[in-house]
Amino acid sequence: MEAMLNTLTSLRASLENLPELDLTALPPDTLVFTVDMNRGFTEQGPLSSPRTAAILPQTAAFLRRCREAGLRVYGISDTHPEDSPEFQSYPPHCVQGTAECELSPLLLPFVEEVLPKNSTNALFEAPIRALCESASRIVVTGCCTDICVCQFAVGLKAWANAQNRALQVLVPVSLCETFDGPGHDGELMNLVAFSMMAAAGVTLTK
Repeated sequence: MEAMLNTLTSLRASLENLPELDLTALPPDTLVFTVDMNRGFTEQGPLSSPRTAAILPQTAAFLRRCREAGLRVYGISDTHPEDSPEFQSYPPHCVQGTAECELSPLLLPFVEEVLPKNSTNALFEAPIRALCESASRIVVTGCCTDICVCQFAVGLKAWANAQNRALQVLVPVSLCETFDGPGHDGELMNLVAFSMMAAAGVTLTK
């Protein structure tokens, strides 16, 4: 137990000393994605979380700065059919045609388009993958840190590596959140997910 507590303390300290993300240093082919910051994860439905809702204001401010820097910004939102197999693992959520699929109104002014996904990994969606083909930098924010954000960020690195292509994936840690629930401590899962992303070559930033 003491070793685990020491590890968690070390992880927390490492996140406090991350470099700032300098938007002016990013090349024009950079893409910015905000994942699942929709009504179904921030304000209504079985998977909505106050932890996720709490990062909406700073996410909106960040996306605004990205647009002012000339970067392309996209929203990604869970959009499932009523018979989605994912509902065997999670409660029915973000069913196509419902308000839960709508990106938070705070973020809508700053995204070029909201792209749907029907799994926890946005990389499996062909339109999203096509966008990423020509990018040299991709910034990923959103929720849930340990599920959709982690799978997308780590998947992007593995996908680029398989093509022998240099791709920097950046994740600002203060713009990612997860949920609290039985057997799922939000703070712990954030730390574990950030550690996994860093180990896979994802660049963590403030």
